[in-house]
Amino acid sequence: MKQHLSLLAPDVDHLIHVARHYNTQKDSPLSQKAHALVLELKKLKVQGDDDFRSLYIEAGRGDITDYGIYEEFLEEGMVGNYDDFVDLWTYDYPEETKWYKLVFIEYAGVYYISVDGDLIMQFQAGDIQNDQDAAHNHDELCDWLCLKVNDAVERLSADASAYNTYIEKKLSFRKRLGRIRRMDYWAINADEENYFRSGFTNEDILRFKEIAVSADRSNRGNRLKRMHAGDFFTYCRVCYEANDYFAQKKKPESAREMYLAMADGRDCGLRNIDLESDEDFLRWYQQESHCGGHPWEICRGGNSTHISLYVVREQDEWMLVLAGSSRARAVETIKMALALHKHNVPFSLRDASALYDMLTGTDCIGIVPEYITPRYCHSLFPKEDRIIDFMNLYAEDEKEIISKANWYPVLRIELDE
Repeated sequence: MKQHLSLLAPDVDHLIHVARHYNTQKDSPLSQKAHALVLELKKLKVQGDDDFRSLYIEAGRGDITDYGIYEEFLEEGMVGNYDDFVDLWTYDYPEETKWYKLVFIEYAGVYYISVDGDLIMQFQAGDIQNDQDAAHNHDELCDWLCLKVNDAVERLSADASAYNTYIEKKLSFRKRLGRIRRMDYWAINADEENYFRSGFTNEDILRFKEIAVSADRSNRGNRLKRMHAGDFFTYCRVCYEANDYFAQKKKPESAREMYLAMADGRDCGLRNIDLESDEDFLRWYQQESHCGGHPWEICRGGNSTHISLYVVREQDEWMLVLAGSSRARAVETIKMALALHKHNVPFSLRDASALYDMLTGTDCIGIVPEYITPRYCHSLFPKEDRIIDFMNLYAEDEKEIISKANWYPVLRIELDE
């Protein structure tokens, strides 16, 4: 079994792909191979809830012949020539060593094992099943992982400090958490700076600073005495026209029609109430606006890529709250805020200071490991760093980003006492 310790990354990736595809159910019995792996993992010190333990392991990429057979890639149309084959190999395996993050969790009597965020095995913690049936088709991967964990355990036992120093020095930056000042990233990627700054004058930036400063303060100047559906649609039109959404298509005749063209669509009946009746709007707000729809999503998008203009009722007054701080919508949101301010519309801006820092390049972008989708990653970073925008390393700019970024320490691995 010892030869499995030298498996190369392409072979390991194939085994992981198979394991992920044929992942066992949580009520599957624990196989002997998986049990051996669990015993090795339990030698590590718990790092978090649900007996969370993690470990970084590595495999060499080998040479291009370990990646595949050129003629087969050519025949299948995956490459057009040998240079394409080399490019594909170095794209998939850009470094001599590929690192993996192995995670083990025990919850409610079930063992969960994942690699780089992908769940590859889950077994019922209990009696060991001896039968070598289809439920235990991960034996080769278990052997390799077990030997890798055992190797780490032995090195930790011999010199934990030296082992952790090795990981800190050698671990690929593609597996790390870091942050880069947006202005430094702009120096690397001029298109990003152009995306944020080209639509704004220096006067706009100064005015937005005023908005950001005042938006964080709770004051009654941000309140509206009255509100009806027509008012809300008019405020939406101000936001839409600030971004010239209808420049390339027929412009709707009314603010309500603009809203229907741009918004989420699940408006809880907002489109049907009397446009001029304060009473109808109040009744709708109190009885129907919380129907489970998205009436305030004025620019539809994904969970993190839409823009909302909320209407909030407080102390018999109304307040507008503009929200849309994802990198993909930040420029649009800032233009909307400037337009509302220009039209003397009272409103509050969510994440105002963060948006101003984003516009001026003074904030930081959080860099997350390659296996993490760069959304909803706030909890991975210290609150004091105020990071709301995230990215993975980009291959074309990787070396420059690595040199400009600040990298957080790698979580220390220790043996259980």
